[in-house]
Amino acid sequence: MEGCVATMKINKGMQKKARRMLLYGENGIGKSTLATQFPKPIVLNFEDGVYGIECDSTDRFGSFADLQEFLVRELPQTDYHTIVLDTADWLEKLLMDEVARQAGKATIEDIGFGRGYQSLEKTWKKTLGMLEYFWHQNRHIIFTCHEVIDRFADPEGDTFNFYRPALHRTGSGCVTEWCDEVLFLKHKRFTRKRDEGYNQERHIALGTGERVIVCNKQPAIEAKNRLHLPDEVPMSIESFYEPLSGIVPNFGKREQVVEEAVPAGMF
Repeated sequence: MEGCVATMKINKGMQKKARRMLLYGENGIGKSTLATQFPKPIVLNFEDGVYGIECDSTDRFGSFADLQEFLVRELPQTDYHTIVLDTADWLEKLLMDEVARQAGKATIEDIGFGRGYQSLEKTWKKTLGMLEYFWHQNRHIIFTCHEVIDRFADPEGDTFNFYRPALHRTGSGCVTEWCDEVLFLKHKRFTRKRDEGYNQERHIALGTGERVIVCNKQPAIEAKNRLHLPDEVPMSIESFYEPLSGIVPNFGKREQVVEEAVPAGMF
């Protein structure tokens, strides 16, 4: 057979990789605080939500062009081990603005016929492609995001409400598919029946203040993980030490980041 035939590299066993993670939950639950407890973080600031946290962060990005310039020109020259994007839903607003700008419209809704959201999907994938470059350098990529309650019409049963990331369905699909872990942060709650008299009962929601991370998909919560985490773990960075110690070398200690210049034309 003439010519050279390229051979595909075969990777044997478990591959030790940094994590691509989405932490989402209600406002003020502690998403940003938890994300900044990962090794040597920098926060890419989209909503000014980390000013009360001791961490390195950027100024607030005002446009997609500003973000792209930072990812291409500045971030590759740093040695941060964790890149936190706070928050994904506010980042998505910049992506929508960029789509509208390129189409010469005031908003993405003005584009019409769903073409704006088709372009949004492409812009999300472009953004994730830029972030993947840093993930291949063994840097963690962590999105934070707020939550929204959506409805699901189960073709095999009843319609019910569930929590999911507060992104347009296009963006949510892109980000949750790309991430290794999609984790829901919540306060632990339970209900108690109260007798109201006259054969009437009322359910009262109670809480203990305990915060937990939901790690696996439930009917009412969108979640997933590739770390074999249980359904719930305490909302603490220590919950990740053991599962990540076998995947990310020296997790919780100093990690080695591959120093590498950005190849010309990479983005």
